Amino acid sequence: MTRWHRHAVLALCALGAMATAALAQEPAEPIRQFAAAEAALEEMKYRHLWIAYGAIWLFIMALVARTAKRQAGLAKDLQALSLRVEEMEKARD
Repeated sequence: MTRWHRHAVLALCALGAMATAALAQEPAEPIRQFAAAEAALEEMKYRHLWIAYGAIWLFIMALVARTAKRQAGLAKDLQALSLRVEEMEKARD
């Protein structure tokens, strides 16, 4: 084999190696894009459940706060009524 032939074979091998490397890299990018899209879909898959869960907890917390406020008001009213009853009993005696 002549020197020219050796250079041609080496050049073809180098081109083949670069083409193989390029082909190996091209499918990797769509696979990465698919994986990223699937991860985004997986993240959004249960988002509505988390929103509903949060809304339920907000409702429960509002209900507890409202109940506590009403209980405090009723305790105040009960104390005032108790004082009035004592005053009426003292006035009657």
